[in-house]
Amino acid sequence: MSLWRAAVALDRRVSRGLRIPEGRRGLRLGTLVVAHLGDSPLWAAILVGAYAWGGSGLRAVAVRTAAAVLTVGILVAVVKRLVRRPRPDGHGFALYSRSMDRYSFPSGHAARVAAVAVVVGAAYPCVALAVAACALGVAAARVALGVHYAGDALGGLLLGAVVAAAWVAGAQRLPL
Repeated sequence: MSLWRAAVALDRRVSRGLRIPEGRRGLRLGTLVVAHLGDSPLWAAILVGAYAWGGSGLRAVAVRTAAAVLTVGILVAVVKRLVRRPRPDGHGFALYSRSMDRYSFPSGHAARVAAVAVVVGAAYPCVALAVAACALGVAAARVALGVHYAGDALGGLLLGAVVAAAWVAGAQRLPL
């Protein structure tokens, strides 16, 4: 077996082991709420609100965050179309549909919240740990619900963090 196939098999086994069983309804519901903290409409509303009602500092962070999130969204879409990794078996329950996004790698939710965490954490170090924990929680929830493999979530976290770090570094040169 090739190294790549061994890694994919390990990813599948680990992901299956992390999945919450269907019978654990209360735990699954709570995990579903956490998983949706990475939804695009939620972050769009938060960023619009921060820009509309925030001071100049918060507005700059909102613009930087929006730029990072939009960049990540484009890159996630491109990578998903190139890789075309199917979602885990058994996918398709409460508020998720294969027809919306049938590819699994990388996790767009994980990438989005990682981008938010890096930008917001850089701007407000006092909340860096909390936003990083939120990003990890969303990524873990996506795996626990069976809508992503662990590798998809890790790939999304890495992609989001790298893109956001580039925006943070570049923002030091921009008059935002």
